Amino acid sequence: MRLAGKYEIGRRIGCGGMAEVYEGYVRGLAGFRRPVAVKRILRGVSSDPAFVERFVQEAVLSSKLDHPNVVSVIDFDREDDDRQEGRAAGGRGRLFLVMERVRGADLREVARGKPLPVRVALYVVAEMLRGLRHAHELDTGKRRRGVLHRDVSPHNVLVSSDGAVKISDFGIAKACGAGGASFSGRVRGKLSYMSPEQARGLRLDPRSDLFAAGSVFHELLTGRPLFRGASVADGLAALLSGDIPPPSAIAPGIPPGVDEVAMTLLARDPGARYDSARAALVALGEVQASHGLWAGDESDALAAMVAARTAGRAGARGVEAADSATAPERAPELIPSEATPETRPLCRGAVRAAPWAGAT
Repeated sequence: MRLAGKYEIGRRIGCGGMAEVYEGYVRGLAGFRRPVAVKRILRGVSSDPAFVERFVQEAVLSSKLDHPNVVSVIDFDREDDDRQEGRAAGGRGRLFLVMERVRGADLREVARGKPLPVRVALYVVAEMLRGLRHAHELDTGKRRRGVLHRDVSPHNVLVSSDGAVKISDFGIAKACGAGGASFSGRVRGKLSYMSPEQARGLRLDPRSDLFAAGSVFHELLTGRPLFRGASVADGLAALLSGDIPPPSAIAPGIPPGVDEVAMTLLARDPGARYDSARAALVALGEVQASHGLWAGDESDALAAMVAARTAGRAGARGVEAADSATAPERAPELIPSEATPETRPLCRGAVRAAPWAGAT
């Protein structure tokens, strides 16, 4: 199958609540062939004008992000074979996003429920914060600057085979000046990593993404998710009022300065957190310097972890991860204000594949 005359579509690697995800290639002259990930919006969702308008706005915002620590959006278009159908249906043909494919694994696969070395965890969260700083400070042409991610979590952080760290899937991003709860009145994001204000459906600012980054950081240091529960209600209670122990209480030996950075990111009151990703990066740098936690080979250590985690999974072809656009799109935990159960994917027989393309 080809899309827009230039994208060759391969096997489906995932399906979630709004899209199917395929591995693909963009072809050019003289045998040019570049691997990409293609996210095709489901037909049922594409028929909702409000969703389409919102998705287009977010695709435009995502395309403005250009940073080494952010998975890039390459193209946004409508399928060739849907153009005529779309005209007949009022312009509602299937839309698709073309994303960078990153050879490697997501952070959840790299960590595998075990603590990372402290210096490596510091390196990962610093790289995450650099990507978030770029997004938060982006000139969007609106009254206020910046784009929020709203879904920072381990499966949305990719580690390439050479140890580069990239934040993926700004698919539910919004301008920082936008309102509080997102599409259809639901609070979107994964409960284990969202901020308290996001869980409550309040207006968000960049400090909400910092809380999520702090939750990921805490998990990297301790080897276990911070907010867990047997049910959505239990998890929500843990997020809003449960104990938040410093990482050293779970993994002894973590320096006090590292505890302080993690707990500042995880302050339930946004006013007690760092006021920006830039400020959090300064604090991390001071901790790295004061405790001698910068060895300069952290990316090599991460690359070795990726190689170890993915060995044998893809044979000679290796493995490839990309933004959640390459990973199977897991239906996000959608938590309405009343904390009702999560919604279900719209597609049937969803592929339950590993979060990379090219794996055999």
